[in-house]
Amino acid sequence: AAMRSACALRAAAAAVLVASAAAGWFGADADVATLTAANFDAHLSKNARTLLKVYAPWCGHCKELEPKFEEAARQLKGTGVSLAKVDATEHTEIKDRYNVEGYPRLLWLEDGQHSDYSGERTTEDIVKWVRFMIRPPVIEGQEPGEPGKLPNVVLHAPELYEGFEAAAKARRATGVWHFVKDAGGRPPRIVVQHAKEEPIEMREYLRDKDAIEAFFAKHEVPLFGVLDGATFARYDGKGLVWSLFPIDHEAGGLDAHEAMLRPTMMEVAVKFAGKYCVTYTDTDVFREQIDNMLGVKEFPAIVVQPKAGSKQKYVHSGNMTSSAIIDFLERVGAGEVAPLVKSEAVPEADAAPVKVLVGSTLPQEAFQPDRDVLVKIMAPWCGACKAMWPEYKKLGQYVRQWELSDFVTIAKIDATANDLPESMPYSSFPTVYFVPAGSSEPVKYEGGRTSKEMWQWLKQRSTRGAEIKRTQARVRAKKEKEKSEL
Repeated sequence: AAMRSACALRAAAAAVLVASAAAGWFGADADVATLTAANFDAHLSKNARTLLKVYAPWCGHCKELEPKFEEAARQLKGTGVSLAKVDATEHTEIKDRYNVEGYPRLLWLEDGQHSDYSGERTTEDIVKWVRFMIRPPVIEGQEPGEPGKLPNVVLHAPELYEGFEAAAKARRATGVWHFVKDAGGRPPRIVVQHAKEEPIEMREYLRDKDAIEAFFAKHEVPLFGVLDGATFARYDGKGLVWSLFPIDHEAGGLDAHEAMLRPTMMEVAVKFAGKYCVTYTDTDVFREQIDNMLGVKEFPAIVVQPKAGSKQKYVHSGNMTSSAIIDFLERVGAGEVAPLVKSEAVPEADAAPVKVLVGSTLPQEAFQPDRDVLVKIMAPWCGACKAMWPEYKKLGQYVRQWELSDFVTIAKIDATANDLPESMPYSSFPTVYFVPAGSSEPVKYEGGRTSKEMWQWLKQRSTRGAEIKRTQARVRAKKEKEKSEL
């Protein structure tokens, strides 16, 4: 009887656990929803608006943001907005869907559309930004005042056009959209204006959502604007000029700095409008990021990137007049300036089984005319890189043991201290690329992380397969002969 009672008790407890899980206990009602590839689309179908944090467990900035994001979720309860997170290292299909290349990335998801979060990474700013996003997309009434951090986008027309309202809904993260009823006099128009800059008008296709979005996309950032954590995503894909000058925080700080630079840099911005966005930033606050991204430690400097985030960059540190900067940019465009490559010192030659590459040697060492190369992109602090190292080293030893070094090189590079080519993008560590002999197009390795799995993957794709097979047969015969002679 006692045994039957114990069994009944366990069964009842199990039933309670199942019922509890079904009712949403054990974290299902957490303030921040944890999403996976399996539940992602179902979550979006049930939540019309989601602020999604795409993160990596090893990312320090992600860890710093976590408590702020969770507190924002608590404060935003009842607004109809879901705050959610997804681990990009586990659910790469979500990362790939939104082309995420850096962490953390915050995305606003609504009606099948997505846009980047454009505020600071504080609880207060996240809450303020979300409340801004859930208000009506268009403000109707009087002519707006001076633009703030975001540009004003104003429709002057007899009525609010449906296409304008749709564009406002899709783009409200990066602009403040207004409708001002204009009964007559001037023709209908859309005006975009940034702080301290002249207005820009659109007079055609005012009912066409796609045309309005294209016009706004062209003018969504100012000619000369601040570059920081809140604005960086807006420059994605655009040519970028960084104005890097020392900041005197005792003499007005960044605002005074911007006022001093504006006359000079606006001449540059107007000259290269449509090709480069000209920016300024706080070189004290972002000194470490500037060093990591650009490899620049000394100011003043002008840095040019063909596209924001590109590893290709050109640095000017001479005369800082507008004419000198314009001349520098023209020489960059003409191909007369060599790009700056962030690189550690070239290591001395050694007999290690894994070759160490640096930024200055990678183009020659990784792209060989007659040798396949496997390159592991790593970071010294990365736990996954350290866990993979014994097997990767064993792979290098295997190549050497079988006398295959003339056909295959096993290599690694520290991405935190060296630039890599655009053909080797990475968003997490470790990332491994296979470069076939004679090719300029690396292939991303997607296999297992044991030395055996890596070798089988590499051997199947090697351009030197016949030579590898013959060499291994020769070495095997030699070893068998040596063994028999013993």
